[in-house]
Amino acid sequence: MNWRLIPRATGDAAWNMAADEYMAEEAKQESRPVLRFYRWDPPALSIGYFQKFSREVNEEGCRELGIQWIRRPTGGRAVLHEHEITYCLALPLDYPQLPQGVTNSYRWLSAGLLQGLKELGVEAEFAPVSHQAGRGKTAACFDSPSRYELLVGGRKVVGSAQVRRDGVLLQHGSVLLDFDLERLLQVMRFSNERRRDVTRRLLAGKAGSLKPFLDPMPGFDTLASSLAAGFEDSYQMTLTEIPLSHHEKGRIECLRREKYQTEQWNRRS
Repeated sequence: MNWRLIPRATGDAAWNMAADEYMAEEAKQESRPVLRFYRWDPPALSIGYFQKFSREVNEEGCRELGIQWIRRPTGGRAVLHEHEITYCLALPLDYPQLPQGVTNSYRWLSAGLLQGLKELGVEAEFAPVSHQAGRGKTAACFDSPSRYELLVGGRKVVGSAQVRRDGVLLQHGSVLLDFDLERLLQVMRFSNERRRDVTRRLLAGKAGSLKPFLDPMPGFDTLASSLAAGFEDSYQMTLTEIPLSHHEKGRIECLRREKYQTEQWNRRS
């Protein structure tokens, strides 16, 4: 089966989330998987669907650093999107190869990323079963890996979030190229300094990036092409690059303006 590959792009926070939501619509309408890789300009802090902005986002810190913030349509915890390549995959829940169950589907989708990292010469591995969800977690995504997530050099380098709605699975995530702990701490809100220190300690010990393993760091196009090849190899399919049409761009802009740029969406408690 052919999957659609949307050409690599760079957008602001609201456009990126709108484009991801549109991909879910298209996957349902066309009954086929849709994949894309993208960047964020300007950088942005995203929070999970169920997180409370008043508890997680330091708006003053975001303004000082020129960082946007936005609520994702998926769950999970806060991620600073800056030095990374982001992927998004939408596919019908009845796709024949997709395993049943949330954890199994996460692991199946991570296999494509694992192979993509190998294409880059980076040896990644799944987090061991001993990693249990909920242990030592803060409001930040990269403080501890779950069983389906990827480690390089013992540290978490990919953070993913998923939502299932209207017969479609939408999963997107960050592949960290570099990690600036202090910038992340500056744009997150903490109830007290003890919580900030706990988060700093956990992230310093668990979060990683590809920077120590790729010298020099490949460009965005090379990174995206290698990850795409990993998906093709893992799922024995062909990616067909199909640019967004004028109509599709209009739909994304509508979602951007009417949903992802609104305070009603982003500040919902």
